[in-house]
Amino acid sequence: MRTVIYARFSSTLQNARSIEDQIALCRDRAEREGWEVLDVFTDYAISGAAGIDENARPGLNAMLARVEAGGVDQVLAEATDRIARHQGDALAIRERITFAGARVFTLSDGEVTEITATFRGLMDAQFRKDLAAKVKRGQRGTLAQKRHPAGIAYGYRRANRIDERGELVRGLREIDDDQAEVVRRIFREFA
Repeated sequence: MRTVIYARFSSTLQNARSIEDQIALCRDRAEREGWEVLDVFTDYAISGAAGIDENARPGLNAMLARVEAGGVDQVLAEATDRIARHQGDALAIRERITFAGARVFTLSDGEVTEITATFRGLMDAQFRKDLAAKVKRGQRGTLAQKRHPAGIAYGYRRANRIDERGELVRGLREIDDDQAEVVRRIFREFA
């Protein structure tokens, strides 16, 4: 079975190693099954809900173009959520692949049929929405504790401390005097 592999991870906050791990798992399965891997396509730090146009997900579009050119029997991915996290996109991608005469196969579900695709598309899209709500909830909680829920802005440094229970309190910041002077100079010069 002539196979192309697709792998993706969502954000710069995730480990880039994730894609290599996905590819290794897919290659292992292909080898066990005797499937010929023709090519591997990837999208680094791009959401599965980013859309499916060429600018949004170049790896996905290159993979679709390869499948539509012919000579591919299947697209292999770790899971359906690696392919898409938007129900409409998932449907459109699967339609293009099947119209070209190939199938979608994932390590988690096997062959992705129309029924599997429908249910997984709903679940993958809902997971994305639920995760966004949980992240926002966590950020609000962190802010309520007068801590910062994000990275360190230029002009500040970490000021984490140990609390009265001996636990590390993260998300605390203090002014970095050297960097802050650069910020002040910029504002004086351009104000």
